[in-house]
Amino acid sequence: MKTFFQNKNRIRFTLKYAFIITLLIHLFLIVNGLQNVDSMWGTYYSKFDSSEVGRFTLSFLSSFSSYFDLQYFNSLLSIVYISITVMLLIELFDIKDKKLILLFTILYAAFPSISGTLTYSFLTDAYFLSTLLAVFSLYLIRMKNNWFVVVIVSLLIYISLGTYQSNLAYIITLLIILFIRDTVLQNKSIKFYIQGAIVTVSGLILYVLHFKFFERTNQLTSYQGVNEAGISLTTIFNAFRKSLETFNMYFFSSFKFVNIFEILNLIFIIMFFIGLIIIIFNKKQSIFELIKIVVSLLILPFSIFIIYFISPNVWYHNLMIQQMVFIYALGIIIFDLLIIENKTHLNSIFNKANFILLFIIGFNLIIITNIYYEKLETINNQTFSMLTQVSFDIRHIDGYKDDIPLVIIGDPSLTLPSNSLYDEKTPPMSPGTSAYLVNSTQKFANYLNHFIGMKNPPSIDEETILSSYSNEINNMPVWPNKESIKSINDVIIIKFPQ
Repeated sequence: MKTFFQNKNRIRFTLKYAFIITLLIHLFLIVNGLQNVDSMWGTYYSKFDSSEVGRFTLSFLSSFSSYFDLQYFNSLLSIVYISITVMLLIELFDIKDKKLILLFTILYAAFPSISGTLTYSFLTDAYFLSTLLAVFSLYLIRMKNNWFVVVIVSLLIYISLGTYQSNLAYIITLLIILFIRDTVLQNKSIKFYIQGAIVTVSGLILYVLHFKFFERTNQLTSYQGVNEAGISLTTIFNAFRKSLETFNMYFFSSFKFVNIFEILNLIFIIMFFIGLIIIIFNKKQSIFELIKIVVSLLILPFSIFIIYFISPNVWYHNLMIQQMVFIYALGIIIFDLLIIENKTHLNSIFNKANFILLFIIGFNLIIITNIYYEKLETINNQTFSMLTQVSFDIRHIDGYKDDIPLVIIGDPSLTLPSNSLYDEKTPPMSPGTSAYLVNSTQKFANYLNHFIGMKNPPSIDEETILSSYSNEINNMPVWPNKESIKSINDVIIIKFPQ
């Protein structure tokens, strides 16, 4: 089979199969309309503004698909963005073997960050568009090597970072992967990397200026340590430790190797280094080139978690680690070069073993993704059943009116079965979800009104109610006892276990 074809053919091939593969992997989520915890804020987000968490351009990119929580449409639009992103990455990596193109597509599309992000259907298209802008920026300066493009790209990176700050780690990690590739190929041109550094720093400066200007007149949230962002020696020192710990936790389960995912990753790393040594030996790399490769590889864990160096209290959840897939990409790049230089029978056997390994890793990621979706479906079904019963109980209390506010006491999730089995049987980097959907009065009321058809708004004075009627509330039993729901002074109070 031919392993090299014209770029136009490769672009068409990648786009077509990237869309089909991504759609099939995430079909269960798309057709079942599953909700996650943040979906409970509402169905229309025209006033949604994430500036207080530093996401200044999120609302702008979200506006392209309307502000409605259109899960089916937004998911399909996201898949288009993902497909274009994969195509651009394939062009940047210059992967020539069709089988490896398909495998990279599977690995990228099934990576847990993708499935986690897709559950945020009201914002998912904006997040994936911001990632696309990040990749397109580097693709532009790779293809169009002039300073006018550098200015345009700096603005695109600012928009990307202003939508989701973790795109900074994505961009830097991608640059390092490309640098390793070019070093292995003995490409000595560094203009692309100079311009890449310039546009990344320029985009970051624009973002920081916006951040500081906003901070002067507005209150920043404590979410993800945004209000404590800044660089210090203590932050840098702790960031090195946190980066290694988090990398090991996500990729190797802190070396506990309790799931096949971590075992496959260990085998992959071993195969990668064997392949890298073969390529280095074949190309007779100089000592200087070897040093550049080794240093770049050592930097990778820290580039993946570079936000630690900026925000000391950030918590890396699975939506922020899509750049970890570039570790697989680096292996695919090396294996692709081995196929081109397939000079011996032993090389041929090694290449087939790599293909089988990558296929198993991709297949395992698809399974993990759908286990996550099954968990989310279970949570959706349990929540709907519980709130259907709650709505029945509310309508049958004395003094019920369909316009009086409600407030919940305690944690509704404690009345539902545990779903810990899903977490126990999947790796640490499997997409996390809030255990249950309605973890506040606001979300509880929104669910009742939107999915059950009630009209009771959430109480706007929850703390006053809790303090004013503490004696009555303390004497109430917890749901599902019929006395756990009462109307007190035209406020519905629902008590759950605490």
